[in-house]
Amino acid sequence: FHKRQTTMKSSLSTHTNARTYTTATTIMVIVNSILAAISLWTPPAHCFTSVSLLTHYSKPTTALSSRLRLAAAPKSLATDGDWSAYLDNKTGYVYYFNGKTGESLWEPPTNSFPKVDVVTSEESKPKFDFPKMFGQSSLKPQKQQQSTSTSKATTQIDSMTNSNINNTSSAEESTNKKAFIRDFSFSSTAFKNPFSKDVIIPKDNNIILQLDIASRVLPSPEKVSWGGEDAIFVSGRTFGLFDGVSGAEKIEGLPLYSKTLASEMEKYAETSGMTLQELSELLLKAKQYADEIATGASTALVGSIGTDGFLRVLNLGDSAALVIRNGVVVARSKDISHYFDCPYQLAADSPDRPKDCTKLKTELFPKDILVVGSDGIFDNLTDLAVAALVARVEAIATPDTSIASMIAKLVVEESRRVSLDIYADTPFAKLAKKNRYEEYPDGVGGKVDDISCVAFRCI
Repeated sequence: FHKRQTTMKSSLSTHTNARTYTTATTIMVIVNSILAAISLWTPPAHCFTSVSLLTHYSKPTTALSSRLRLAAAPKSLATDGDWSAYLDNKTGYVYYFNGKTGESLWEPPTNSFPKVDVVTSEESKPKFDFPKMFGQSSLKPQKQQQSTSTSKATTQIDSMTNSNINNTSSAEESTNKKAFIRDFSFSSTAFKNPFSKDVIIPKDNNIILQLDIASRVLPSPEKVSWGGEDAIFVSGRTFGLFDGVSGAEKIEGLPLYSKTLASEMEKYAETSGMTLQELSELLLKAKQYADEIATGASTALVGSIGTDGFLRVLNLGDSAALVIRNGVVVARSKDISHYFDCPYQLAADSPDRPKDCTKLKTELFPKDILVVGSDGIFDNLTDLAVAALVARVEAIATPDTSIASMIAKLVVEESRRVSLDIYADTPFAKLAKKNRYEEYPDGVGGKVDDISCVAFRCI
């Protein structure tokens, strides 16, 4: 995986070169050290729902309150605060689950956690397939340049986590409550095809939502000369936003991975709308193509507003899509990261796949606003701040102006302004301080980055 900052890149080649197959004891020592370093082996979430599997080793980047449904919860071996220890029957190992945040770990979460001793047989221990676990290709030092991208996918789409977000309050009630009233409804991964019931049934022509659409990309100041690493596309009712990972190494002379994904998706996207499965399959094809010709790495957020009035979004990484209604954020896509500042990403040397995307499906209504943005926006602005900018535009817009265009312009410009403010109170700075980043010792300051936004207004 590649971290966002080039000074803090993660190299998998160091681990793969150190891999040996000696005694069972040596294997377990190597595995434990690798797990502690890059967390590629995921602790089980036992009977918890799919959201637990999805966020197994990602640290929360936003304060989301989610309701997790349990099914015949196993008996905990020990408990310390929100953390409990459980026995994984498949492997015979103890793992630790946070019932409040949904995070799973193999190591004790705190130094004070009670010691748990479990005797397991050799047959119950997991058998590791190192080539599959770390990918077939190793990372090699490469010359960085303007062009960027890489990644190989040979796996089929299997299952994907659901995250439906609905606001059940009326417009009148919502104005008296805090923004971000979210009702997360997560579905189980027990079934094989999570897309089987996702079909687009068009509404009558006279009630199909019409869309006012605008987009804007603002490269980081140091990348202006070559356009930066963010890429977007809009094809009718289908769209995508791809954020190139600056920490990923690039090969000079090859096209950027993010821009290759965008151009391939745009070529084959259905302008009238696409189902979640269609989006996922197309993203996989675009990734396979980018693996062959491009360099670097990229996050991916793709979506579609169908003629049935539903927004469908797949998100791999830390970009986001917000649905704003009457000044309140009523739906939001879910970020997915391996750890702080290291989002899920597509690349030839990345184990992440389109099947790992988080999924959002929610109905839209006239006057709803959809703001899709890269982390260049949401590292610097809170969801509340974005909603306030939308409200400002709606208050001054005239009938003959494009509200979507005004929103995209204002959100991008405000994100850039905040990113250059070393004293700004930003979401990224708070998390950076928590994660002991030297650049943010006081937990304040903007984060300079490429900034991209696609805005929609439903009519």
